[in-house]
Amino acid sequence: MLSSFEELFRGTPGNPYLQQLLKGFAWLRFEPQLEREYDQYLGAAAIRQRRIAIVLALLIWCGFVAVDLHRLQPFAEGVPLSETAGWLLHLRWAVLGLLLVAQLVLLVKRLEFLTLPLTPWVIALTGVATALINMLYSRLGMQASYDGVILLTIAAFFPLGMTFYTSLMVGLVISVGSFLLAQWLLIGDYLRAFNLTAVYLFLGVLVSAGGGYLRDHNQREQFLSRHLLNWLAERDSLTGLYNRRSLEQKLALLFLQARRQKCRIGLVLVDLDHFKAYNDSYGHRAGDLALQRVARVLHDFARRPLDMAVRLGGEEFALLLFDCDEPALHSLAEEVRLAIEQLAIEHRSSATLPVMTASLGLALSGPEESSGALYQRADEALYRAKHAGRNQVLL
Repeated sequence: MLSSFEELFRGTPGNPYLQQLLKGFAWLRFEPQLEREYDQYLGAAAIRQRRIAIVLALLIWCGFVAVDLHRLQPFAEGVPLSETAGWLLHLRWAVLGLLLVAQLVLLVKRLEFLTLPLTPWVIALTGVATALINMLYSRLGMQASYDGVILLTIAAFFPLGMTFYTSLMVGLVISVGSFLLAQWLLIGDYLRAFNLTAVYLFLGVLVSAGGGYLRDHNQREQFLSRHLLNWLAERDSLTGLYNRRSLEQKLALLFLQARRQKCRIGLVLVDLDHFKAYNDSYGHRAGDLALQRVARVLHDFARRPLDMAVRLGGEEFALLLFDCDEPALHSLAEEVRLAIEQLAIEHRSSATLPVMTASLGLALSGPEESSGALYQRADEALYRAKHAGRNQVLL
C-alpha cells in the first residue's frame, strides 16, 4: 500500500501526510502535531455515534435501576434496607447521574470538545460500577450476572472517537479493576465463579483489541490519504506551493477581510528570466530542480498566516501579502529578487547574468478595487520590468 503511494506521488515535495504514509505507523502513533490533528478529526467524526451510544446507555441503565428497585424493594413498608443494598442503589443512581451529565455535555454545542476526553471515563467507571453492583448482589446472596461487564469491556472498542490505546486502557481498567474488587469483596464459590468470568473478560479485551487495532490502522490510513489528496488539490505538485486556483480563492476572501480591517493587500508576481533557454541548455530535470529551489525561497518569505506563496505555472510565481504598505512591499520584493540571484544557479544562456535571475511586478490593492484588477496591475508591472532589462522590481 505504501509503495503505491510512493509511486503515485513520486516527485511530490514532502508534506506531513505523505511523509507519515511512507514512514508507516505500525505502533498506531503519528508525529506529535499530526497525532493531535488526528485526535481532533476522530473526535469530530464520531460525535453522532457518541450521542446514540449515550442515549442507549441511559435507557439500558434506567432499565437496570427499575429492576433493582423491584428486586430490593427499598420503599416497602417495614422492610429494612441493608447497608450493602444501600450502597448498591447509591451506585446505580451515581452512574445514572454520570450518564445524564454526559448527555447534557453532548447536547450543549459549546461543550462538545469535552465529550472526547469524557467518553473513556464514562465507559470505564460504568464498567467497574457494573461489576461492583453485581458483587454486592452476590454478597446479598442474590443471583448476579457479569455479562454486562463483558459487554462494556467490548464496547470500549466501539467507534466512539477513541484511539486504539485509549480503548485498550479502558478495557484493561474495567477487567483489572473488576478482578481486584472481586478479590477484596467475594469469597468461596462466588469468587471462583467470578475468576472464571475474569478469564472471559481478559479474552474479550484481547479479541476486541485485535479488531480495534485493525480499525484504528485503517482509520489512520484514510485520514492521511484524505488530507494528502486535499493538500494536492490546492498545491502545485512540483514545488509544494499553492496553485493558481488556491490563489484565486484566497484573494476573494482576503479582499473581504481587508475591507473590514481597512488594510491593503500586496501582490508580487515573479517571473524567472530566460527560463526557456535554461531548460534548453540544462534539460528539464535541471529546470525542475531550479524551480524547487526558487519555490523554497518564496515559501520562506510567506511568513505570516495570511501570506501565501504560489506557483502560477511554468516559471511564474506569486507572493500574496496581507496588510502591507508600499515601502514594505517594495523592500520585500527586492529581498526576494536578491535571494533568487544569490542562489547562484548557473545560467550560461541568460542575457542578463550568468546566474538565474527574476523580474518582479508589484501592486497594492485600492479601497474599491477587485482582485482581478489587482492582478492585472501586477502583471503590467511585471511586463514593464521584463522589458526594462529584467532582474528588477517595478511597482
